[in-house]
Amino acid sequence: MFQVSRMPSEKPEWLGGREIMGQFDSLRGLAVCLGLAGVIGTARGEPPQVTGRPALLDLATARPMNGVDPRSMGAFWEKWRLVTVRYRQDNGEQRFIFANDIAWEAIKLGKKDFPEGSVLGKVAFATKPDQVFPNSVEPHGLSRIQLMKKEAGAHAATGGWGYAMYLPNISQETGGDHDGSMAGACHACHQLVSQRDFVFSRPTFLQDSEVGEVATSKVSEALFEDQFQLVAVTSLPAYSRAVLSELGVTQSQIKYHAMPLFVGSLEESIGPLTSYAEKFNQPHLLADNESHHFLLVLPQPSTPACKHPMEVSMNDVLPTPVQTPRSAVPAPMTIPPPGPFLRLGTACAGVNAWTAPLPLPKALR
Repeated sequence: MFQVSRMPSEKPEWLGGREIMGQFDSLRGLAVCLGLAGVIGTARGEPPQVTGRPALLDLATARPMNGVDPRSMGAFWEKWRLVTVRYRQDNGEQRFIFANDIAWEAIKLGKKDFPEGSVLGKVAFATKPDQVFPNSVEPHGLSRIQLMKKEAGAHAATGGWGYAMYLPNISQETGGDHDGSMAGACHACHQLVSQRDFVFSRPTFLQDSEVGEVATSKVSEALFEDQFQLVAVTSLPAYSRAVLSELGVTQSQIKYHAMPLFVGSLEESIGPLTSYAEKFNQPHLLADNESHHFLLVLPQPSTPACKHPMEVSMNDVLPTPVQTPRSAVPAPMTIPPPGPFLRLGTACAGVNAWTAPLPLPKALR
């Protein structure tokens, strides 16, 4: 069994939109696609020095990804319709979702399926307290841009949608299998809202009409919760059993769900899984048995400082991003390989603290 040291009482680092170990700052920008979840925006303890309006990316020269060509869309936030605004509580990310004319017409008419050529664009920002009115927060630094385009013939494996993601100040190898893996991971999350043609966003200003109604009243997080089934550990795939064995899990049953994942998916899932583990007082394992990504949340005994502490474990990667000027061409989001190290930490009331990275057991690579 792989021995790991438990979390010390001090909490010098934070996860998700908060302070992190310096060498991993750039990784935290990788996200969960819509949804499960992009992930970490800006460190709240030391926000970036951005003056005036937040800088945006120039998509006019960005690389096409999964058949989605951002060059034809340009600054879509200046010409498309605003569908809604969403806020990620775990990482303090503010998201603005826009629709092109084709998608907007379908939204207005309340169509359940989007026609060919529909495009939805998301612009996400880290946030900071408004200095004039501290009870509110304001956008402060772009964290990512995401696009999804409906082309049924080209994207049959992902519900007819092509997915693309662009991050500021990060340059990585792109293309090929990486793009396809990202699309698969994104679509795995979007399947939570298959009854809406895989689109999470609902029109804020049309909620009084039937357009705002959906086939189910359950929210996406509740749907995600339902994916985790109580199963016998002995019935799990080999990789998932290895995760539990290496991390010392002795329970005979756990709440379990398998789906395509990447680092961003894991980050976005920490909040939901810790809440589920507390609710059911059961270990929760989210795993991708193909790519060997996993997130494990284990309930821990109560302490004076925390009534429901959780131990959180996940594999991770150590990226070597190339920092570029904010005015440079944006780099598409790509999927990193399985992590060469293990992150182990504790969570209490949404606050996470992490140990230094540990070697990942060979059995989990």
